[in-house]
Amino acid sequence: MALVALLSVPALAQISEAPTYVTHWGVSPPPPGGVGAFNEPLAVDVDADGNVYVVDRLNHRIQKFGNDGAFELSWGAHINSGGTFRDPSGIAVDASNGWVYVADRLLNNVQRFDTVGTPDATWPPAGSTYSFVNPAGLDVDTHIVDPITGMKRYDLLVADLGGSRIVRLNSSGGLEGVIGEFGGGPGQFVMGPADVAVDPLTGDVFVGDSSFVGGNLIQKFNSDGLHQVSWDGSSSTTGLFVRPVGIEVDSGGNVLVADLGNNSIKAFDTMGVFQLEWNAAGDPGGQFFNPQDVAVDSSGNIFIADTGNNQVQKFSTGTSGGGAGDPFPMGINLNRVKIWQRGRHKDKFWIHGFLNLDPESEGINLPAPAGEAVASLTIGSGTSAPVTFTMPTDEFRSYFRGRLIRFRGTVEGGAYLRFHLFKRRDKDGAKRYWMVVTGWRGIFGDISSPVTVSIVLGDNAGTVEDQYAWIR
Repeated sequence: MALVALLSVPALAQISEAPTYVTHWGVSPPPPGGVGAFNEPLAVDVDADGNVYVVDRLNHRIQKFGNDGAFELSWGAHINSGGTFRDPSGIAVDASNGWVYVADRLLNNVQRFDTVGTPDATWPPAGSTYSFVNPAGLDVDTHIVDPITGMKRYDLLVADLGGSRIVRLNSSGGLEGVIGEFGGGPGQFVMGPADVAVDPLTGDVFVGDSSFVGGNLIQKFNSDGLHQVSWDGSSSTTGLFVRPVGIEVDSGGNVLVADLGNNSIKAFDTMGVFQLEWNAAGDPGGQFFNPQDVAVDSSGNIFIADTGNNQVQKFSTGTSGGGAGDPFPMGINLNRVKIWQRGRHKDKFWIHGFLNLDPESEGINLPAPAGEAVASLTIGSGTSAPVTFTMPTDEFRSYFRGRLIRFRGTVEGGAYLRFHLFKRRDKDGAKRYWMVVTGWRGIFGDISSPVTVSIVLGDNAGTVEDQYAWIR
């Protein structure tokens, strides 16, 4: 029996109760340069093993801790003292590739290190066509797939605060695009994007917007950078946001916001519906003073950069990645359709998604039993009636290349479909099977948006309904 998953986020567990305080660490007031002490812990992130990385701003360094706050190591110093930082302001850990990215607001750069602090690269690279103006928050996007190789790009998103935009870079530091622009309307910023977070399920981009004009919002964009919705926090217990400078989206579909001026952490769903907040201005132990960032590990633990108290606080939700149980039901979750009409990919399309399989599974049931189709693709677009293209078992060819499985076959009309399946780790460390389907765009018929796409692979199935295709 084929199992089906729709484009909408499936069976996500929202946070319904205030997380339980677990512990905190740091020393306040901090001794100069003391091990494990902070002087304005500004940003926080976690790696696949649960290690916690903290931007210790006024000590001009990064400190790394175990999951319960045991000090492990630190690196960095002020550039005038032979170090590499002047005003470190944001951090993101690429858990899949072992990179730690650090933004420096006064050097106007992003530096990349390994997980023990060995420097690897500085961006913008020499001769680059882009620059930063006070870069702040960072996040790594694992949803962009190269249509040629079928492999993920692991883009870095930079909240370019002074540039009033989000900058997207590939893993070589090359500019891939920008999200947002200067202005006071939806999808615009006025020196305000303080932090950025990518939804690990859908690739949607959320921005903590502290703009001077039209700001104090969370703005949501889709994975192609189109503005979707904004909200001002007015539905929360303490009301309107007052400088929402830190943001995180967990695998349960919870959008967590560090609301600095209200000394609170607020939780919303991905459309801005308020869930809860926990706060009380004061000393640590479940209370905050000017919290500026939030991070979630794969076990659902929440870490708060409690900047005003010079502490990091840890809370437990008792769930995995912010969701109860497994948030990925079996089936195929499709989240993007792109159709090319010009450029180097002219006359091609690709569909991107992931397979909701047991993360410890060794694969999917391919090929199908003799006499059945190994794969099928159903497409409806514009005024065209849905058409199904099947790939019979006798037309099936596949090969393995490392962790990548590729197969292709002839469908109706002699056209080829190519399926690319690969198993990688996401930012939260979870294993996942990803999929890209490519082929000739002509099978879409009268191309327009929205489109409906259904795919069956062996005994797995998935559907995208009313998906607005990116036609270019």
